[in-house]
Order: sequence, then C-alpha cells, then structure tokens
Amino acid sequence: MIYNWDFKYKELIIEMYKEIFTDIEKENFDTSVKFITKDTIAKTIVAID
Repeated sequence: MIYNWDFKYKELIIEMYKEIFTDIEKENFDTSVKFITKDTIAKTIVAID
C-alpha cells in the first residue's frame, strides 16, 4: 500500500505524534521509535475515519 501524507488528518496526526515523540525524547529514542511506524499511523487514520 502506498501512503499519501497530504491527507486531511495530517495536522491532527502531527499533533498526536508530537506528544508521543516528546515523551520518547525523555526516554530512549532509538528503542521507542521502532514502535511508531507508517503502519501504526495508517491504522490510526483508519480508526479516526
């Protein structure tokens, strides 16, 4: 599947993940970031939709 990142939820997703990444930066970025993938974001978008 090809993801189009110019979608209407872009701003919302950015805000959501900004909070998550802020938390990760306090911990170990390298190990935590593995769990946040395009697939995860896509599932989030589907759930919102």
